[in-house]
Amino acid sequence: MPNILAKTAARRAGALEVWLVDGDGNITEGTSTNAWIVSQSGVAVTRSLEANILGGVTRATLLRAAAESQIRIEERTFSVKEAQAAAEAFITSATGGIIPVVRVDGHVLGDGKAGTITMRLHEIYKTLAEKEAAQGA
Repeated sequence: MPNILAKTAARRAGALEVWLVDGDGNITEGTSTNAWIVSQSGVAVTRSLEANILGGVTRATLLRAAAESQIRIEERTFSVKEAQAAAEAFITSATGGIIPVVRVDGHVLGDGKAGTITMRLHEIYKTLAEKEAAQGA
C-alpha cells in the first residue's frame, strides 16, 4: 500500500515515479521500478540486491547487456545528494524498459535531457529485446 500511495502522490505532483529513501538517506528503488544514476565519470550505479530491493527482470538483463558492452556498472548504495549531482539517471521496469530521469527533487540533471550513457543502454536493451522477440516468433 505505501508504494501505491507514493506513486499516486508522484502522479499528482506531475512526476512519473518516486524513489524510496531509507533511514540513512540512500535511495533504495522506485515504487515499481529500479533506480539508477550515472556518475560524473560515466559509471552506471544501481542498488545491490543485498539491500532487499526488487531484483527486476529488466535490471538483470541490463546488467548482463552492459557488461557485454563494456559499460561499467557498480551495484552499491547512493544518496539523494549523489543522485542530485549525477550526470544522468534512469529507471528500469518490465513495462517501461529504460526511462530517462532528468530531475531529482527539482534538481535538473545534466542538460535536462536523456544522457548519452542512458541512451546507449536504452539502445542496447532495445536491440536485445528485438533480437529475443524475433527468436521467439
